[in-house]
Amino acid sequence: MAAREYPSFDVRWVDVSDAGADTVRQLAAECQAQPAAGPLAWRGRQRWQRGHEPLPLPAVSGPLAQLTAGAAVVITGGLGGIGLALARGLAMALPGVRLLLISRSGLPAQPVDDRGRRRCAAVQALRDAGAQVMVAVADVADRDALT
Repeated sequence: MAAREYPSFDVRWVDVSDAGADTVRQLAAECQAQPAAGPLAWRGRQRWQRGHEPLPLPAVSGPLAQLTAGAAVVITGGLGGIGLALARGLAMALPGVRLLLISRSGLPAQPVDDRGRRRCAAVQALRDAGAQVMVAVADVADRDALT
């Protein structure tokens, strides 16, 4: 909170368990030498910091590798984060792809909240990228509704 109110402050979040004098000295030296880099934890002499490393994706194989321009693809959970990311990737990779996005809630006729506006904007972006998009409302656990 202080970092938002006072942007010039260098705020640290450090979780220390059973810190000895050496750990405290090392922590103080690190804070003076480097800018804040996210949450940090010390367990004994072990320093832990949250981070990530990108992993290379394997080559596409199987049915996805056989998709061509204009393919028809059904995406369940199509208006969720993963479904829309998959749809975006397909729209960019396959010109004229035809997407059926199945969602339990569908698109609102008039979006009244951020979620509805984001979903409508995402579908429009797919269309702008050249995809043909249809949104269907169905619960995939309900066979009759899905049919």
